[in-house]
Amino acid sequence: GRAVKRGAVDKTNWNLPGACDGAGFIILALPLNAIKETLAALQPVVQPGVIVSDTATTKAPVLEWAKDLPDGVHFVGGHPVLSPNRAITGRGLAAADAALFEGATYCLSPSVAAAPQVIDVVSNFVTLLGAKPYFIDAVEHDGLTASVQQLPALLATALASITMQSPGWRELGKLAGADLRAATEFVPGDGKTAREQFLAHRVDLMRL
Repeated sequence: GRAVKRGAVDKTNWNLPGACDGAGFIILALPLNAIKETLAALQPVVQPGVIVSDTATTKAPVLEWAKDLPDGVHFVGGHPVLSPNRAITGRGLAAADAALFEGATYCLSPSVAAAPQVIDVVSNFVTLLGAKPYFIDAVEHDGLTASVQQLPALLATALASITMQSPGWRELGKLAGADLRAATEFVPGDGKTAREQFLAHRVDLMRL
């Protein structure tokens, strides 16, 4: 499809077993609410020795779901945090860039069953992307990201909801300018995914 034409990938496959056939390293770049079912779908097809990772901003639930993968499959949770100086143009495929992860902090939370040599492979892969591997416990990771990622998104969402769904928005909107746009910039584009993220971090968010 478009990803192949743009040079973002070598090939695509809409069938999960087909896409994973012969793969030694599988990365699930999916929203949190899709990772659980995808890991479950991988169970009958993924072979021992294969490395599986993800890119979700929430790690503890993903590590728990990954426990059901077959023996011999190595899971290493991942979460790339792009450099704050990195300018992103567009979303999705439009933002595809070979240098996207340069200078990023790439959080890695290996499962207990992940072999040391596998952890080295993933760490080296992250380094090849131009990112800095940062090993962190999944629960600690989620507690920290609740403050610096989930809370800003939740506050922006609450502000957008209060103002834009207000009965007075017709008049308020006439005076809404750059300040409101900046304050609501972090409203997630996918409401369902955002809801799952907020719920996954609800304990940490309530402590803040």
